[in-house]
Amino acid sequence: MRSILTVLAIESAAPEVRTIVELNNSAHVEHARRAHADEVIVASQLAAHLAARTALYPGLADLVADVVSGGEGAELYRVRLPDDYAGRPVDEVVDDLRRRHRATLLAVVRGDRPIVNPAPDLRIEADDDALVIAESLADLVPAHGRPGSGAVERD
Repeated sequence: MRSILTVLAIESAAPEVRTIVELNNSAHVEHARRAHADEVIVASQLAAHLAARTALYPGLADLVADVVSGGEGAELYRVRLPDDYAGRPVDEVVDDLRRRHRATLLAVVRGDRPIVNPAPDLRIEADDDALVIAESLADLVPAHGRPGSGAVERD
């Protein structure tokens, strides 16, 4: 509950600050959302799902840990898609991201909704973002402001 109070304090003092809260108990997710946390992470749920998937697919935990911790040659980024991608099918965008930016598309983010593993013929819209794996941002632009501009609270 202390984390939720911290989010409330941050949101009332500086609502433009991006707040991410890590919870140990999923029962508190709705409270964190009501406090206007921008994102809520329930680490125990993520760990449980990853353990279950790793039981079925050995080595998956190491791969996911490498990607989310910025391992060798791969980090996750949410980026703005260049304006010239609007109207193009995902297949073209995948090829271009790979060739020009050494980035692999995982999802198109439309509004607040991720479209994971999008269909090859899905057309990119003007305000779409992308979730990619890449060695670095290079000349891609991060979505939603500067990296590291938010506050993180853990309970």
